Amino acid sequence: MKKIDFYFDFGSPYSYLAHTQIKKFEKETGEKVNYMPTLVGGLHKLAGITAPAFIPLKARYLIKDCKLWADKYKVKYQFNRYFPIKTLHLMRALEVRIHISLTHKLKNLKKKLEKKLITCQLLWVAFIN
Repeated sequence: MKKIDFYFDFGSPYSYLAHTQIKKFEKETGEKVNYMPTLVGGLHKLAGITAPAFIPLKARYLIKDCKLWADKYKVKYQFNRYFPIKTLHLMRALEVRIHISLTHKLKNLKKKLEKKLITCQLLWVAFIN
């Protein structure tokens, strides 16, 4: 089974709309989607571009476009009147949660591997003797 990385930001209306389609995508394609948090605002800054939310003409189009996609996907959607929102702290908290989860999984994997290694060493010792 292939994995596809889905980079998202909680503040992005497009991330939300894409998220509503992921289960359907996984079912139709048999591929697993791996959620990868990212800060879209940070990417805009890094690339030296102004986010569409801060350009009035583009912001108006963005609102209409999101509504069109929501209608196409048949999902309930209301544009956040506080958009754009700062998600830095929320995304950092998510990163910490992911790190803790991965650390826990790695510790469990290490324990399993150590048990297998000990078993192999015992078998090797028994074989030599």
